[in-house]
Parts: sequence; structure tokens; C-alpha cells
Amino acid sequence: MSLPTRPLVRGAHLPCSRSTPQRPLVTVSFYSSARERVAAVQADRSFLLLLRVLWALPCSLVGALLGIAIVAVGGSARRVDHTIEVALAVEQPHTPAWARQLRFSAITLGHVIVGQSHEALAALRAHERVHVKQYELFGPLFFLAYPGASVWALIRGQCPYRGNHFEKQAFAQAPAPTHVA
Repeated sequence: MSLPTRPLVRGAHLPCSRSTPQRPLVTVSFYSSARERVAAVQADRSFLLLLRVLWALPCSLVGALLGIAIVAVGGSARRVDHTIEVALAVEQPHTPAWARQLRFSAITLGHVIVGQSHEALAALRAHERVHVKQYELFGPLFFLAYPGASVWALIRGQCPYRGNHFEKQAFAQAPAPTHVA
């Protein structure tokens, strides 16, 4: 008389006791081919990307509103991977004076990256993509977390930009160029 067997995770069956002779392992494949496995992994990744995009969507909508305003005054936009890059084109004569006086080369709002030019955006792309990942992680809370990190840097006597935890992370993962045209 043999002891009953219990199924394992992948359909293999092993005896419950060591004293009984072992039966051969029965393996049940969940995927009939490697192609199905790759398709399943890609579907999982697509679903996770969708969740990250949806979580950052409120921030991206703010970025989209800014992007629409910039395009209305002569800027341009283009899609790069799963982000939208909006260039201000500060060198054009009809650009408002306030736009020429901005003290940043690029800013990220969700999946929208606004820069002074497409050349600046290309140079800063890796750095700004780290911020996109941060928005995907924190979602709308990033609008509180980023200024909070700047205040915390000020309290510690550091520069609110360079001492900001999120900027430190972005510079560590993708150093920004020292000069952007």
C-alpha cells in the first residue's frame, strides 16, 4: 500500500513519506512553447507599465496642460518611448520674456518632460527619465515628496536642488551634462 501523494507548485508529484518508493516526477508545463512564455512575460510587463502610467497620470495631466501652453506659444512636442517631450524653443523671437528667463533646462511632470529645446531634452533624457520612474513610484504623492525633500535639504543646510534626495538619485543613476545648450 502506497501513501497518497500531494501536488507541488508546478504539477510535480512526490510521495508524502520517504519510506515509500518514489514515483517518477510528472511535470506539467504551463506553457506549450517558449513563444507563449515570452508572450506572457510581455503581457505582464505591459500591464505593469499601464499601472505605472495610470498612477502617474494626475501629474502627467499637469505636464500636458503646461505642454499645451508651450506649444501654443510656438513650442513643439514629440513622443519618445512612453514620455512626451515638449521643447520651449527659447531662441525664437515670439517666445515670451518669462520663458527666456527660466533657470532650468528641463522639468519632468509625470510622463511629460518640458525642456528649453529638443537638443537640451536629448542631453538630459537619461536624468529626466529617472524622475519619470520616481513619478511612477510615488504617483501624485511626488508633488508633495519632491518639495518636501527640498525643504529637508534646506533644514540640513544643503542646496534645495542638489541636496534633494530625488535629484541625488537622478544624478547618481544618470549624471546630467554640466552645460546644456
